[in-house]
Amino acid sequence: MSVPSALGNATGSVLGTSVFPLSVADEPEVVLVSDLHLRPETREDNAAFHELIASVPDGGLLVVLGDLFDFWVGTKQLHDDSWRSVTECLRVASLRGVRIYTLWGNRDFQLNAGFERAIGCRVVPGALLLQGGARPLLCLHGDELCQNDRAYQKAKRRLRSRPVRALLDIAPFFVSRRLAEQARTVSKKTVAAALPSSLHPSVDAMAKIRALGEVDTLFGHIHLAAAGALPGDGPTLRYWVLPAFEADSRGHVRLVPGGEPRLFECGDQRSWPGPPPLGP
Repeated sequence: MSVPSALGNATGSVLGTSVFPLSVADEPEVVLVSDLHLRPETREDNAAFHELIASVPDGGLLVVLGDLFDFWVGTKQLHDDSWRSVTECLRVASLRGVRIYTLWGNRDFQLNAGFERAIGCRVVPGALLLQGGARPLLCLHGDELCQNDRAYQKAKRRLRSRPVRALLDIAPFFVSRRLAEQARTVSKKTVAAALPSSLHPSVDAMAKIRALGEVDTLFGHIHLAAAGALPGDGPTLRYWVLPAFEADSRGHVRLVPGGEPRLFECGDQRSWPGPPPLGP
């Protein structure tokens, strides 16, 4: 089993998210994907992800930008028979040398060291700064950019508090699963009732990314492939948005260090769409 090297210390933070550096200078190619929301019932999506991960060569690098799973409540989930079928492809890929880094998303922030040991991957409790190309690439889940979604940001702080995380850890799986399902239902209702502009990355948040310096950015979360330039004065800094990974499109990115992220959908490279709407 090939467990990726341990993360070094965070070199900074942005919008409350710790940033961990990762050199990719010697990588022939990096595969990046986001927002898979896998669960036992999503059989077509699971099969599509199995095919994607099988396409990563032995010794290759796969980076998941959060929400690998529709929910994750702790290592005990690995012992549930229905969930074992979802996670097995990750373990098998690790056994053939694929190095897997998965960022926390808003659905799977309970991924921890127990998951790392069982699967052979590396959990990133924040963002990755990929170094070794023409310009560093900041890889975020993207929920931290939606600062106008105040209800979500408040819920995020509450759910990631130590008491709540401790409760999820010690509760039996059927209890934790019920809590996660209830939170998911509430989240869907909240999103449906929210102003659309509150669900978009905010201009202020994008400005904070620009304040990091000459860094390009890749993120997910909003389930919409897009590309644009960070607002503000100074050099042109690019950003790209990963679509959600679904069986019918299989959207993901492939990156050759020194080049720009390339979007793939339905097995073919696609041109990047224009920028997404930004909130105030």
